[in-house]
Amino acid sequence: MTQLHETAPSNRPAFSSRPASPEPSTSSAQDPFPSLFPTRNAVSYASKSSKRTVLANPRTKTPSTLRNYFRKANTAVMTETVDLESLSYHDLDGSILSPTHLLDALNSPNIYYHLWVAVKMSLDDHDKGKMKAPSMNAAVLERLIVELGKPMIDRAPGPHITFVDPRFHGNANRILRNAIRLIDMFEESGVNRDSIVVTIPATEEGILASNYLERKCQILTNLNLVGTLAHAAACAQSGANLVSIAVGPLLDWYERKRKAEYQDIKTHPGIEHIQATAVYFKLHKHSTRLVGTNFRTLKELGPLGCLDAIVISKDSVEQSNGRPFPLVQSIPKTSPAYAHAEGIPKGTAFQGKKSEFISFLSNSDRSALAETMHVTLGRLKVKMQEIDKMIQKELSKQYTLRIPENKLSDNSSKDGSPQCSRSSVESPEKNLHTSENETETADKTKDTEKEDKAKEDGKLNLEPKGRQEPVGGVDGF
Repeated sequence: MTQLHETAPSNRPAFSSRPASPEPSTSSAQDPFPSLFPTRNAVSYASKSSKRTVLANPRTKTPSTLRNYFRKANTAVMTETVDLESLSYHDLDGSILSPTHLLDALNSPNIYYHLWVAVKMSLDDHDKGKMKAPSMNAAVLERLIVELGKPMIDRAPGPHITFVDPRFHGNANRILRNAIRLIDMFEESGVNRDSIVVTIPATEEGILASNYLERKCQILTNLNLVGTLAHAAACAQSGANLVSIAVGPLLDWYERKRKAEYQDIKTHPGIEHIQATAVYFKLHKHSTRLVGTNFRTLKELGPLGCLDAIVISKDSVEQSNGRPFPLVQSIPKTSPAYAHAEGIPKGTAFQGKKSEFISFLSNSDRSALAETMHVTLGRLKVKMQEIDKMIQKELSKQYTLRIPENKLSDNSSKDGSPQCSRSSVESPEKNLHTSENETETADKTKDTEKEDKAKEDGKLNLEPKGRQEPVGGVDGF
């Protein structure tokens, strides 16, 4: 049985949380948003730790009324877009990349250029025997995420939230490998790991992987697709830096469950549940920050000024400018949300033992989890398959041009075990079990057959030799 460990306090920079009290912050009036997410007026993580030149003020920005209101509430505002001009124009507190917006953006010539670069660099790495990913498609995807993340960081200094392949949600080992490779690639590009947050689906395996990455590898994580308070409590207990609640899907679930529509959004039971989660985090002094995502309309933002950050669409940011935006910042102690939070003692949630993730959830929690997480994971799987198709198309195109002078390298990494990074305190190598030694000979034969068949069929299927995804669970939690 594996056990979830509380993450020990770290001296490394991290995103600071709002005060432990559920009451509004009493910080300086001159800077009501002092240290949550770095802003353009503060020294960014990137400019502090990166050797790359950061675009300090690419364009003159117009006042953002929405952001000004949320600044007073001590809440960060981020937008889920890869539109680099929009990131330069709006005064945001960071950037975020997701599979959905990556797929949409690849239809843009400017963004497709980054895919072309990612394919070229991955083919070069393969030819030199330096490819670390388990397949060529995976190598290109990881390189694309990094190459696109760098200009996003330049235009919106502050934390950059990226993602691991959501199809790995049921395998902690694959999540670990993916996250570690991404962080290593960002650091090789001059971006400090403390400015990157890796989004992981908040499944049982995702929570275990997040705990390991935070505790052993000093990698900041964001557990997303969270639905209920009990689910969020388990994520906070794992030591995740951020926990993202899918607001829209949770409200949809409550409306279907109760067969009712709520004209006054403040009385919506889903809003009350999210407020209770925010109060719970503060009552128990969790350092994990609570983020709201997947809003359906702007009016849902009003009662949720208690959140540490919100993620809204580019269109919502533009529509909100110039509009008054009153927020509910504090939750009264006499409210149902406060009573709900007080009724859940700390430490009664998921303890990190495998196969117990579902058992500690109530039937209502399980139903909400299916609505907010599993349905979304199914949609993300389809989007990732579409991204794979675009990657494969560009791979085939560039590989065909290389065929006359290209020879597949026989040199590749023999050690398939992930390492947190060269700068990490401890490596998970000893805790992740692999079976490369037992299957190395068979893998080499299979790889040779695949290469020969790919050449005959005119298709590209490059995989590093002598490498296999880990078999078995994650120990040491």
